[in-house]
Amino acid sequence: MAKSLLRCMNTGFPTDTDVNNHNPGWTGSRGVQALLFYVLIFVNVPEKAVCIAQNLLPYCGFSRTISIMMTKVLFVCMGNICRSPSAEGVFRHLIDEAGLSGVVEVDSAATHNFHIGEAPDARAQAAARKRGYDISACVARQITADDFREFDFILVMDWENLSALQQQCPKIYQHKLMLLMRFANEFEEATVPEPYYGGPEGFAKVLDYLEDSCQGVLEVVRKRATQYQAA
Repeated sequence: MAKSLLRCMNTGFPTDTDVNNHNPGWTGSRGVQALLFYVLIFVNVPEKAVCIAQNLLPYCGFSRTISIMMTKVLFVCMGNICRSPSAEGVFRHLIDEAGLSGVVEVDSAATHNFHIGEAPDARAQAAARKRGYDISACVARQITADDFREFDFILVMDWENLSALQQQCPKIYQHKLMLLMRFANEFEEATVPEPYYGGPEGFAKVLDYLEDSCQGVLEVVRKRATQYQAA
């Protein structure tokens, strides 16, 4: 297997000529090639995996058809000016770093119409900016009926807003509604606290929670990023 891996790195993956002529240099290495395909998916380079698979999968007995599954994530809080736009900013940064911006969409929304059309709270922007996140382009909006259908994950900040969405969401889409903190690994809290009525330390704590939980969400969407279809 080690020799096959070295061959892949030194000479590249099988070309159409190799496949059509059943190049003996690749005989017996199908398992290694398939393994490499899986490795490429889970090391944050799904686009490269797709490119390589165009040649690799037919040789392994699969079709050349590669399906990119678009994953859509929506973060929701009460007003869409503090927690949810901050979550959007954190997660957008993570998917950009992971090279998944072409296969993952992210947005945020409010359960109530208190701040529609407004920019994120200045304190939320300041806290985010200190950690390298720019959320200034976010504009508050209220969740719509279409969102329940369009988004794959609707991640909510607390129980109150989750309950509000459960009352609005059609039963067929209820499974998409989840508390964001269920994806956290370091913090055990069930919800992201409302920082609106507190000071700067509250916004910093919110970001701690969001960075932790959004990393967990990233691991889930990464696995959905690339799919292949068996022949």
